[in-house]
Amino acid sequence: MQNPTDDNRAETKGLPTPAAESQATQAPDSEPEAGHTLAAGTRVLPHDEPPVGAPSKPHGLAGLRDAFSRHRTAFMLLGLGAIAVVVILVTAGIHASNLPPTDVVETDAVDRLEAPDYDAGLYGNADKLALVSLDVVSRTRTETAITSDAAQFGASGYASASVTATYKNSSVSVTKTATLGYAKVGDNWQGIGTEQDARLSYEATSGVDQSRMLESLDAILERADQTLHADDPDDTSYADGLSLVGIYGDTKASVEDEEFDASAQTDVVILDLTKRGGFGEYACELTVHFAFRAANGVWEIDSVDVSDGAETLSYKPVVGTWTGTFQSQETDGTKCLAANSTPLEITITSSEDSSTNARLVGTVSGIAHFHEHSKANADSCTGDLSFTDVSFTAALDAASSSDSGGPVTFVATLPEMAGGTVSITLAFGTTNDPTEVVAVVETRYAHPTSFLFVEYEENIGYKDSYVLHQTQ
Repeated sequence: MQNPTDDNRAETKGLPTPAAESQATQAPDSEPEAGHTLAAGTRVLPHDEPPVGAPSKPHGLAGLRDAFSRHRTAFMLLGLGAIAVVVILVTAGIHASNLPPTDVVETDAVDRLEAPDYDAGLYGNADKLALVSLDVVSRTRTETAITSDAAQFGASGYASASVTATYKNSSVSVTKTATLGYAKVGDNWQGIGTEQDARLSYEATSGVDQSRMLESLDAILERADQTLHADDPDDTSYADGLSLVGIYGDTKASVEDEEFDASAQTDVVILDLTKRGGFGEYACELTVHFAFRAANGVWEIDSVDVSDGAETLSYKPVVGTWTGTFQSQETDGTKCLAANSTPLEITITSSEDSSTNARLVGTVSGIAHFHEHSKANADSCTGDLSFTDVSFTAALDAASSSDSGGPVTFVATLPEMAGGTVSITLAFGTTNDPTEVVAVVETRYAHPTSFLFVEYEENIGYKDSYVLHQTQ
């Protein structure tokens, strides 16, 4: 018969002792992979597979109830958020229905907005502005009418709308912003009052109006005069004397060039002005810098550049070829009329202009009389000398000059010749005929002679007069 103690030992044989079990706990082996079979025959299941015999999770309605019971607070917050969203959407819908519709505002704005009263100034395009677009920027409910005198009897609500309208002509674009008021009477919204908080801004889409600019030439010339006398802006005495306004005031200017800068809102115009007076001419080039003002839509002159010599009378109109027809001769004795068969030809190649000393440069071909008087008038004489293309420089006779380019005289002495000296006087305009051009060729001949056995030189002179006609 076994000792119970021995039996107990037999039943526990081969089992780990508590000490061994403690050692196993302190040094665990690595976790076995899923599907691995242990020595004891126990299979390790994957983490997502419930162990055999474990209670299953509830599904469907039971699952929702279970989730709600475990996450009651989260579900309550989610529900409150959903209710808030619904309230916002409903409120927005109600609010939208209590505002004047966009199409109603657009139609009303077209009828009630006042088109800008555009003042184009001296240089802008004065064509009427036309509405080209309209935008409704915002609509807002208000507690009261847009103005106190616009309140409507029986109105159930008021609102205002901010609108932006664009008006244009071919040269300028005007943007207008304004606020319009509305009242809801019954089921309809209707416009009330007048536009409020109206603001205008202007933008140039092209340069100055050239026709209107040329019509305002005096204003440009006045600004140009100020530029020439910028060192003494308080002195306006030039206006009573020679000034650009006085010279070119009745002149038609032409536009030589224009450069419009849309981004800078500037326009640069080059004007060419020419004033013909008698046989003289004034010429001027003005470079006018315009700036467009966005606040009022007006083109203004920023500055004017004036070309050199704008106030100097030039004699360029007389440059060219002139042919002379013999008219008469002056002399102290008998006449030699060889000039009658020898036409005079003068070619003026250039004009040297200055305010005090103008000059004409050119060549002349004609006849000189290097001889004493014949016994009788003759068609030609021994000693007549034809000369061709002799250079000359004729200086302005200051006593004959005028600012108007009227009768003016130039005098030149030709290079020395063997027989004597020859001078030319060119008179552009005469007392009797301001359009007539006369040339006088004067020959001075020193003739040796004697009196009572005393020898001396007798100066003989001939003045041949020609009427000139410009041929080139």
